[in-house]
Amino acid sequence: MSAFNVVTVPADEKCPNCGNKIRRRVQFKYGARRAFEYEVGDTLRWGVNDEGVPAHLVRVMGYPELCSACGDEPEWLYDIAIRDNVIESVTQSSSDLWAGVNEAYLIVEP
Repeated sequence: MSAFNVVTVPADEKCPNCGNKIRRRVQFKYGARRAFEYEVGDTLRWGVNDEGVPAHLVRVMGYPELCSACGDEPEWLYDIAIRDNVIESVTQSSSDLWAGVNEAYLIVEP
């Protein structure tokens, strides 16, 4: 079983290396971890190789996949907001947001 899921960033991104517009895929570890593919607005699945517990508001650390055009690896992370088990947003983040957090997710509101 895979140890992560993938969500696609809803808007095109411009790769800082090659300049191509791409749809960035972001890996994350929360919910049932079985390489499920998600979009913003999708409901998370549970029950298989779960990471975390459902909560009202959760922020999850996202790891960007390589650029699909040139293979460049971004230097930033993503912040995935999950409200009532639904993926609400996927935005670029800094590692500062996750400083001192021991898990790949943070329960903001139980």
